Amino acid sequence: MNLMLEWTGTWNELSVAKDRTSHEFFSVISPGFRYALNFQGERQVVLGLAAPIGLTRSAADIGVFVYLSLEHRLWGSSNDN
Repeated sequence: MNLMLEWTGTWNELSVAKDRTSHEFFSVISPGFRYALNFQGERQVVLGLAAPIGLTRSAADIGVFVYLSLEHRLWGSSNDN
């Protein structure tokens, strides 16, 4: 199990008038966790859950992020060199 903390920020340019623009900053922090289940044959399932929280007025207040990853070997075996 892994605890995670992700942050993202972005600037958006908005057109206010014909010759004027305004800039808006979006910032979101997302605490969460993920858990990996390992199976025979080098297969792995990773499940995760996070709660994105807006840090600025222009960002969404709160949300939910669900993560699912299926990982496996496509060709050969782990003994191939």
